[in-house]
Parts: sequence; structure tokens; C-alpha cells
Amino acid sequence: MKLNIFGKESLQKIEAFISFEITPWVGPDNQLTVEIKPDFQTPSGEFSPDKNKIPSINTRTLESTVRLKDGETIVLGGLIQETENTTISKVPLLGDIPILGELFTTRSKQTGKSELMIYLTPHIFYADEFGVEYVNYGMN
Repeated sequence: MKLNIFGKESLQKIEAFISFEITPWVGPDNQLTVEIKPDFQTPSGEFSPDKNKIPSINTRTLESTVRLKDGETIVLGGLIQETENTTISKVPLLGDIPILGELFTTRSKQTGKSELMIYLTPHIFYADEFGVEYVNYGMN
């Protein structure tokens, strides 16, 4: 939410998403070469209507090319995110008094760490004269 030129509140859309671009190739030896490009966009920061702050967007990307056999699983990691939020609260007017204002002010700090792991298990589907023959991998 932010204020427009007339002093009225207006909403702004902020998109957060996870997308994957995966390009597989099957070699003559039935080995798979897979190019993986995940893209993660998440909001960061806090929304504060009184100060007209809008969260920013964090973008994390990864590009990897792997070679594996049909049915093998690859684990991609390393997308680590560390966060630190500091909140300051104060009693109106009293918190603004020089030196004494600290008695009417509280500060809190939160930290966090997360890691995103991607597990990918590609399978090869072979085509017959009628279309694709679905191998039984739980897809009935």
C-alpha cells in the first residue's frame, strides 16, 4: 500500500514466485543431460503503512547442467538465505525525547537462515507408433 498524489491509499501488486526452466537431452547411450535454471522471487522486508514502505523483491537464481541415467536423482542445493529483521517500537512523544527517549523505546532483532534443496528425478518415455508409451512410474 502506498499514498498517491492525492494522499489516498492505493494498493500495489507484488509478485513472488518460483519457476523452473528445464531442458533435457537424451544421448545415444540413453544418458540424460539436463540443464536446470530455477528462479526464485520472494518479498523481503516489512510493509509499514505509516511509513509508506513497500517490501522489495529478493531474486535467487541457479544454473546447472547435469548428466545422469534414467531414474537417477540429482540434488541441487546452496540456495541459502539469511534474514535479519530489526524492529523499533516507542511510546509516542516520550520515545522522541533526547536521551530519556531510550527508556520508552524497545528494540528487537530476529535472525533466520534457510536453504532450499531441489530434488529432480528425470525419466525417459519412449515413443511407439501410436504416440508415447507411458512407463509405469505411478502415472496410470
